[in-house]
Amino acid sequence: MILFLAATAIVCAMEPAFPASSNWHPVASMQVQRSHHTATLLLSGKVLVVSHYEGEVYDPSSNTWAVASGLSVPRFDHTATRLASGKVLIAGGYATTVGFLKSAVIFDPADNSWSDAADMSNARTDFSSVLLPSGKVLVVGGRNGAGYVAEAEIYDPALDTWSPAGSLAHERVYATATLTGTGQVMVTGGAHFTIHLASTELYDPSSGLWTEVGDLHTGRYWQTATLMPSGSILVSGGQIDTPEYSTSTEIFDAGTGTWSPGSSMAYGRGIHAASVLDNGKVLVSGGYSWNGQDVVAATELYDEVRNEWSHAGMLAAGRVFHTSTVLDSGDVLVVGGIGPSGSPLETAELYDWDGEAIFSGGFD
Repeated sequence: MILFLAATAIVCAMEPAFPASSNWHPVASMQVQRSHHTATLLLSGKVLVVSHYEGEVYDPSSNTWAVASGLSVPRFDHTATRLASGKVLIAGGYATTVGFLKSAVIFDPADNSWSDAADMSNARTDFSSVLLPSGKVLVVGGRNGAGYVAEAEIYDPALDTWSPAGSLAHERVYATATLTGTGQVMVTGGAHFTIHLASTELYDPSSGLWTEVGDLHTGRYWQTATLMPSGSILVSGGQIDTPEYSTSTEIFDAGTGTWSPGSSMAYGRGIHAASVLDNGKVLVSGGYSWNGQDVVAATELYDEVRNEWSHAGMLAAGRVFHTSTVLDSGDVLVVGGIGPSGSPLETAELYDWDGEAIFSGGFD
């Protein structure tokens, strides 16, 4: 909890060092200010955003939001996973009136309805979830009232049951979990009390076993981990030494099982967002800067082939604890988060990755 409170202190705006970009455009605002939420691309191409008492669904074709009410237990810092059926599993999180949650619910886009799912064995927040090739969902890490959670669990949508999936060698929170090209799950970094973890662990669904693999060069948490088209994993930023947020990146080579330094970003970032564009580049947005207070408005693109970063324009509002979702069009929807004033945002922005018109009638 101390780590969380330290990072959610009142924030201040950064002075932009980059020029504005025509690639970023405002879209319709949500009806509710949100941070610590999830955003899930639905099979319809719409986006489900969930936090607190309800969700909202964004329709890119009409640039409108519709309320998805009926969430039985309000929550934030949960996970959201789109199932093979197109339904969305919302698991865990925190509720102000209840505390740490082990409950789960399912959203059905077909009729805009919510239903209760089976409870996890462990209440947890600030954890990760991954859809496995089998259609089951792996949840791992996090924290609750008893401390940090090492146990992993798997949800079976066909049976509506949770089952044990072994335990991490290291309890960790604010880590990342990434599905690799081989169908395994890579867990990187995270925090254990005041320790910035460098260890990484790999889960094999076929055997149900966890194995430790090569360590990061720098222990970090609140980083992002992104699977790139080559099958390598890009880890960017994160907190490396209180109160510093890193500009550094590392790349995991699945062929050799080793980490190597990547080129550095222009800004230190933590609790930022990263998305892979249709052209294979990685877009990072927002986050806290080096001092853990300023909010970054500048965005950057990583080119794996050249191992270099380039400027991708300025958000209209710097934000942290936001989400970044690649739409069916290839454009990227950035939603909510905490802004420079320290308050949650209802605004949303769209990144046009190829520079072409992205919405008719809505932009000047």
